[in-house]
Amino acid sequence: QGMPDATVALHDISFSIEQGSFVGVIGSTGCGKSTLIGHFNGINRPSEGKVYIGGEDIWQEPKDIRRFRFMVGLVFQYPEYQLFEETVYKDIAFGPVNMGLSEEEINRRVLRAAKFCGLDASVLTKSPFELSGGQKLPLRACLPWSRSCWYWTNPPPGWTRRAATPSSAR
Repeated sequence: QGMPDATVALHDISFSIEQGSFVGVIGSTGCGKSTLIGHFNGINRPSEGKVYIGGEDIWQEPKDIRRFRFMVGLVFQYPEYQLFEETVYKDIAFGPVNMGLSEEEINRRVLRAAKFCGLDASVLTKSPFELSGGQKLPLRACLPWSRSCWYWTNPPPGWTRRAATPSSAR
């Protein structure tokens, strides 16, 4: 915005996603899918209009955006760019740690996420950079798992609707 070559990425978008839904956003390269998803947790701020989560405008109080980021987890196209901790455990725990949760709750969430995503407990003590591509796939799915909802710019191969529904996560 404000640049001579500025492009409007999204225009006149309006939709609702009901709790427990599984929704795919499909389109050609450059059509705005990732831009749209970036609005769900406040990475992108709309220049016009509003984004609501649970009936609340996420930008009504900009200082509260962190609260919405705790609700919505994102995994980007190249998950290896999101892996930076010393161990797989610490990478999965990154979100819950930054939410200010107790050590007990962090441990519970990490173990629950690992189990849900099919990660063997022996992998948790390894460096994420020691993992094969196939081992990183379930780790990729674990990263946003502690949130109320999660979005991938590209879902992991083999990640099915049944495996991804929030109701199966509870």
